[in-house]
Amino acid sequence: MAFRIISRGVKNIDLNNHQLRYLSPDTNNKMKMFIGVTLNTNQASKNQHWVDMKFELNAKNEGSDQAVYILSFTHSCLVEISDLNGVELQRMLMIDVPTYELPRIDAYTKEITKGTGYAPFSIIELDFEQLYNSKNQNTNN
Repeated sequence: MAFRIISRGVKNIDLNNHQLRYLSPDTNNKMKMFIGVTLNTNQASKNQHWVDMKFELNAKNEGSDQAVYILSFTHSCLVEISDLNGVELQRMLMIDVPTYELPRIDAYTKEITKGTGYAPFSIIELDFEQLYNSKNQNTNN
């Protein structure tokens, strides 16, 4: 079963430039980046669903316990899916759609972070199936 992206866009971009002063550029290679992902879906109509993927990027210099918030944004898609319901629909919305959109989201992240003085941050290796399974396992426990 396939889906069709009807509309997509980025909203709620928040780049926290003033916090970047706490990260020393000379320790750029010792900096660790962390990303938080929150996925939400809402039914828009019978066969259409909104998929909101919120990303929050934090960084921490090696040896420091203080994480510095850098960036958050939400990538939203209006998706049309026919003839699916229940678990199959939820898996498509929470795994297949985000995986399909990941190269576009990665490009946004690189574009937004390239002006910070640090190497552009890539999120291309996110595993949405693992996130989905982890969330379901936590819900069931």
